[in-house]
Amino acid sequence: MNRNKKKVEWSKVVTALVIAFFAGYGIWSGIRYYQLCLIAIEKDTMMPDATLAVTCVTTILAALMSYCLYQWGLKNSRNKYGVDAEGEPFVLPGPYSEEEEQAFNTGFPTQSIPDEGDGVECI
Repeated sequence: MNRNKKKVEWSKVVTALVIAFFAGYGIWSGIRYYQLCLIAIEKDTMMPDATLAVTCVTTILAALMSYCLYQWGLKNSRNKYGVDAEGEPFVLPGPYSEEEEQAFNTGFPTQSIPDEGDGVECI
């Protein structure tokens, strides 16, 4: 059994299907409106109702907004619970040993904070 295999995130699959449906419907509505305009010009009749074009733009924007809201919620959830995209915690649980702190802080310069007794006025 392969233990390194990633889990399928069904919320991403559902979101992708919703986005594909709305984007497909929006594109289809735009194409259909264009075809109806060509038919109206050909037969010299009234132009089709503009609500079809508005529906086209609205559904495409709805698909984009649903994706953005999904990603925003996912990021907030990951930040709240401290996990990365694979579900692993990105914050070591405390208390830390000296070795863990040194490994965690490697490459990060540390600065000492001046005390009031150092002759530096703290604000």
